[in-house]
Amino acid sequence: ASTGSVLAGLTAYGTARIFGDKGARMLASEDELARFRSFFDSWGVAGIIASRALPILPEVLTLLAGVAGMHFGRFLMALVLGSVPIGMLMAGAGAWAGSSSTLLVVVTLIPAGLWIGYVMVVGGRS
Repeated sequence: ASTGSVLAGLTAYGTARIFGDKGARMLASEDELARFRSFFDSWGVAGIIASRALPILPEVLTLLAGVAGMHFGRFLMALVLGSVPIGMLMAGAGAWAGSSSTLLVVVTLIPAGLWIGYVMVVGGRS
């Protein structure tokens, strides 16, 4: 799970870096790119780490990290720090839950719900 998460993140980041500014301009305006770069300078590491527990958002953030030109070393550190614990947690939850798909859904939704709640509270202050 951890390896797959890291490889998915590296793929998204690498794709964004390969297509560079030309590809980035297809996705966002110059103003939006400036805001992405500012976000990743300030919050990129925390965003990458925290997003690994959620569906869809991790790959969006890793793609945006590549578009914003986030330093690769910082990106890789955040990617591994976010992917390994979540991979271990999910593997442990799967082993613990056994064949109970309901319990697995609940265990998976708890981190997502916490993150969404945090974003709503912090986003409401902006």
